[in-house]
Amino acid sequence: MAASGFSKKGFEVTIDDGCLNISAESSSSNEEKDDNYTRKEFSYNSFEKRLQLPKRR
Repeated sequence: MAASGFSKKGFEVTIDDGCLNISAESSSSNEEKDDNYTRKEFSYNSFEKRLQLPKRR
């Protein structure tokens, strides 16, 4: 499974109530100052996938 823009270490993997949960979040910001203006940019991304696991016999 690929999720561009996320580092491998940023993923959280859990199993809850028979589901495999995979999630990640990332954010970044940039600020540029000049004599006449200040420009700020930011971004926030999230990824979440839930997969139902097969029942155990």
